[in-house]
Amino acid sequence: MKSSRFGRKILYFSLKQLGRMVILLFLVSAAAFFLVSVSPIDPLRVNVGQVALGSMSQEQIAKLSEYWGTDLPPAERFLSWAGDFIKGDMGTSLLYRQPVSHVIGVKLSNSLWLMAVAWLVSGAAGFALGTLAGANRGKTVDKVISAYALMTASTPAFWLALVLLIVFAV
Repeated sequence: MKSSRFGRKILYFSLKQLGRMVILLFLVSAAAFFLVSVSPIDPLRVNVGQVALGSMSQEQIAKLSEYWGTDLPPAERFLSWAGDFIKGDMGTSLLYRQPVSHVIGVKLSNSLWLMAVAWLVSGAAGFALGTLAGANRGKTVDKVISAYALMTASTPAFWLALVLLIVFAV
């Protein structure tokens, strides 16, 4: 009896969180579409280039505008995109000339591999440093390792990320 009630609570909680996630995704997508639509930047000039757009005829520009949907009102463009997204069509990446879902899959798998390696390396290093500190309890090695651990635990992740970007971006 209790496990059935507990299972229903978990299901209700999961569905509630899923609903919140869907609403958040919808609102963020709508906000992004709104911000892009009020932007003074012309998407044709950005994606095709000023020189290439200048050498095109008005018919070619009209066809390109119709193909990308820049001639449609923002609400209609958003609903068209959302409908395609729900069907699983995320469009084609202009940069990679591949389906966006494929590009996301490749980038996601690379990120997951990087995360797994980082997790294993940090786990092994943490275990080794913890063992070393425990074996030398109260000694200088223990104090240095404990100070390092306290410092890294206290450092905000975003600040560390900014510092690493500055160091490795050069």
